[in-house]
Amino acid sequence: MKKSFFNPPSPRENEISMFIKSVRTLEQLPRLHRELDNAVAAANILHNTVPTPSLDEISMSLSFPNIGKRDEFLDKVITESAVSLDKTLIRISGLIGQLHRHKSPIAASPERMPAIPLSLDHLDTIGVEVGKYVCESSSDSYTLPTEGNCFIHGDLTLDNIHLNPVTKEVSIVDWELSGNGFPEDDISSLISSLISLTLLRISTSGISKSAFAHALLEVYELVHLFVCSYEKNTNRHLNTKLLTALTREKLRCRTMVALHMFGMHSIQFKVLKAASARIDLDHVYAILNRRQEVSE
Repeated sequence: MKKSFFNPPSPRENEISMFIKSVRTLEQLPRLHRELDNAVAAANILHNTVPTPSLDEISMSLSFPNIGKRDEFLDKVITESAVSLDKTLIRISGLIGQLHRHKSPIAASPERMPAIPLSLDHLDTIGVEVGKYVCESSSDSYTLPTEGNCFIHGDLTLDNIHLNPVTKEVSIVDWELSGNGFPEDDISSLISSLISLTLLRISTSGISKSAFAHALLEVYELVHLFVCSYEKNTNRHLNTKLLTALTREKLRCRTMVALHMFGMHSIQFKVLKAASARIDLDHVYAILNRRQEVSE
């Protein structure tokens, strides 16, 4: 039977989760209040696509009574089967485009590479192999504007997007990192999770070079569809150099998690490492445009 990535978490996975949460600057209760406030603000913009959670300060947790089952989130959906996400991604692009037309009164704290430890103080915690990879992986140089210009989710990954299997409606959760930021942050988060989860799904039983190339091409087509739909909805042109740099950063982050969980000889680590090294959205778009011209 095929191994699922969504079995009950192992002690190692729990350790990773606790570590990532510990490097965030806010304590648990202020973080929960921030998420609740941001979810309410986003719900006012996106209406029923943002479930408003309830906060239980005794258990120190948020609950979403109407959100549905865990296996209806897109990370579970995409890693369990080769489903078509075209229409769902177009819906998401419309929702995020609508969100990005607004501003937030607070600054966003988007997920980036430092969410996985980069400081020397933490290298012992994450192990020699991961520490070596951190030191060898240099980030691309890019400049972020001094101020964010729109309301972003801050952690727009597939595990934070719920798809109702009956109505096909999309709901977005986990707003603790949202606020005023850059649209490329949200788009790069979705792209990196889409690429990594697709590759993890097909790598469970080993993967050939041709299968890897074919899988990348298929997921790049979804990326292109999403970006084109988003730009059409917002009448905004994304900065592809910044988008590429942020996507690489977040793919490297996911690569380090795979290295931490599965080891340096695992197929999971190898495919994510290869993908993070190759991603260049300008090059991807050029390939897809040529492919479309040939087919026509």
